[in-house]
Amino acid sequence: MSENFWTALEWSSAVLGGAYTFLAAYEKRIGWVFAVISSLMFVVYYQHRNYSGQVLLNAYYLVMGVYGWISWGRDDASIPVTRKPLLFHAIALVTCLALSAGAGWLFKHFALSESPWMDGWVAVFSVLATWMMAKKLIENWIWWCIVDGVAITMYVKADPPMYAYALLFAAYVALSAVGWWRWSRALHAAADQPRG
Repeated sequence: MSENFWTALEWSSAVLGGAYTFLAAYEKRIGWVFAVISSLMFVVYYQHRNYSGQVLLNAYYLVMGVYGWISWGRDDASIPVTRKPLLFHAIALVTCLALSAGAGWLFKHFALSESPWMDGWVAVFSVLATWMMAKKLIENWIWWCIVDGVAITMYVKADPPMYAYALLFAAYVALSAVGWWRWSRALHAAADQPRG
């Protein structure tokens, strides 16, 4: 396929991915449809670029897109925004660091990625953040800010650079701030409701 095809695929998948995150920040169920479509496009593009971690991650996103659609139900607010204790996040961090090291080693040893260590890191931590988003755990937005920062570096350092994805992930950081703010309001509003 021509380079124009790959460039068009890169940019169009980035736009759809941005739409998904924007809609998720506003708790709109339709965002999961954009997640599924963009993830399928990402799988094709990352396979072309030899980023196995991102291929596997986006295959996971396909499944999580369906799960998110079902989990969020017909009503956008069908499950409440909640949070997890610090211990959960500490255990998640240690576990994800260990899994990232293992994934990075596998990707490097078997030449499965142009950027094995960052590819593995972004893939593993994104799995956690996506699961947290589908469960409407507010901390997902903090995890996404960190993951997206590493992903931006990976895309800029790629040869050739993946500027559409670097821009997308920079937008994700901003959208994560919006998501945190909106979900915080929902969490506080729920806490202020009288119990009975």
